[in-house]
Parts: sequence; C-alpha cells; structure tokens
Amino acid sequence: MAKALDAPTDIPDCKDADMRKRQNELNERLAAEGVLRRPPDPNRKPRKFSPARIKGKPLSETIIEERR
Repeated sequence: MAKALDAPTDIPDCKDADMRKRQNELNERLAAEGVLRRPPDPNRKPRKFSPARIKGKPLSETIIEERR
C-alpha cells in the first residue's frame, strides 16, 4: 500500500503583505492588458452557492441514464 504524503508546512499565508502586493500587481497588469476588467474586492465575501432548482428527477440521474 502506498504511503500517504505529508502535508506541506511551508505554504505561504494568503494574508501575507508580500503576497497581497504581488496579487495586486498581477491584477493591475491583467487589467492593463484587457484580460481583467476590474480586480476583485479583497474585502468582499464570496456569495453563498445555491443550486438551481429543477422539476423532475435529479439532473445527475438523467445524465447517467443518457450515458447508458
């Protein structure tokens, strides 16, 4: 049986000032190139995900049936 790998311990903290500076520079460069319209607001919380409601059986069942 394969041995589980240890989790890395040197992952940088996302709140690190240098990391934020580098992310801001990247966002500015992408905006200047027209790839990014506006950089994301770092203080904005992500929206809560809610799946779309559909009538009938679950979509996953329909997909499985169509693949058979």
